[in-house]
Amino acid sequence: MRETRKKQNDNALEVALSLRLGRPADMAGAVAFLFADDAEWIDGQA
Repeated sequence: MRETRKKQNDNALEVALSLRLGRPADMAGAVAFLFADDAEWIDGQA
């Protein structure tokens, strides 16, 4: 059981490390939306 958990953790870490870091241009659309009038009801709660 413990070995399975370690393999799962190792796999999750490998996937997380393989993802590229975001760039400012990646966030531009979301930021533009959040500053638009259409986003007035978004309050940051999940």
